[in-house]
Amino acid sequence: MREVGLDADVKDLRGFYIQSAICEHQLNWEKHIVIEACINRSGNTAPPKVIQACTKSLDRKILQGNERFFLFANRAAAYFAQGDKQHALDDYNEAVKSAPVTPTSTTTVGYSTQRNLMTTRPCGTSTQP
Repeated sequence: MREVGLDADVKDLRGFYIQSAICEHQLNWEKHIVIEACINRSGNTAPPKVIQACTKSLDRKILQGNERFFLFANRAAAYFAQGDKQHALDDYNEAVKSAPVTPTSTTTVGYSTQRNLMTTRPCGTSTQP
């Protein structure tokens, strides 16, 4: 026989909340495993497994926005390690498109470019007086 009343509803909600929390925790753990396989920090994961994990992460949209940079860059490195240069190039291009843009990174690139332009000399000229 099922309990009736406020206490029964509270117990049902508590059980639902606990089950939801367990499911969320398990989902987060599974995401963590897939992302770790893609990132391959140890360098021990075979390129096909890295490609599979990164593709799974990208398809499921586990990471959004600028965070997808790492997925594309790691998958590109795995493709390159396999000798698949076209897929590697495609993923490197996607990584550049999704790369986080910070004032520091653009300022540094701009400063480096400006510095190189200022120190470039025509052929045959010397920097000595």
